[in-house]
Amino acid sequence: ENICDAFQSDLFSNYGDREKSEVQIFNHPFFPFEPLEGKEWTRIMLGGTELIRRYFEQAKDYSAKDAVYIMPWFTLAENDMLDNDPVKRADLLEVTKVTEQAPVGQGVQQALFKIYELIPRK
Repeated sequence: ENICDAFQSDLFSNYGDREKSEVQIFNHPFFPFEPLEGKEWTRIMLGGTELIRRYFEQAKDYSAKDAVYIMPWFTLAENDMLDNDPVKRADLLEVTKVTEQAPVGQGVQQALFKIYELIPRK
């Protein structure tokens, strides 16, 4: 409790008067507004581009100058209609580290999953 202040919020609605953050973890929607055909489980990760757009628009106001942003990306979500890959959406951020988790072959995770670490561009 003396190291970090973790809280859940709808974007920054519960941020209150906290100090600007040094690390932000944002689990954004991966898929468009409708589940992928034949993959009903994608319904739990819907949201289009609005949420991730709002996040990138607002995050700078709540972040320390050298903040680190941690964001997941599920490669099955890459598509021609809508692609919420943080690397492609974060114009003002650059990737410093990518951690990849190979598919486990069961449950939902049937494709490569990535966790990006991003920082503000200099």
